[in-house]
Amino acid sequence: MHGIRNELLHTQTKAIGLPLKLIELPDQPDMYTYNNLMYKALNDLKKKGLQATLSNLGVTE
Repeated sequence: MHGIRNELLHTQTKAIGLPLKLIELPDQPDMYTYNNLMYKALNDLKKKGLQATLSNLGVTE
């Protein structure tokens, strides 16, 4: 969605020792679809004990 290669994300999170959960979105999702997919993914992680999320949408390669 933000044009960052998955390989780079995996490399960065591995380097700092954080788990990575990618949420796959369709091309150009509407807000209803986006919100539903994000809610489901975060709710599933919360059930597994997730206590915090990190995101940096300003990352550039």
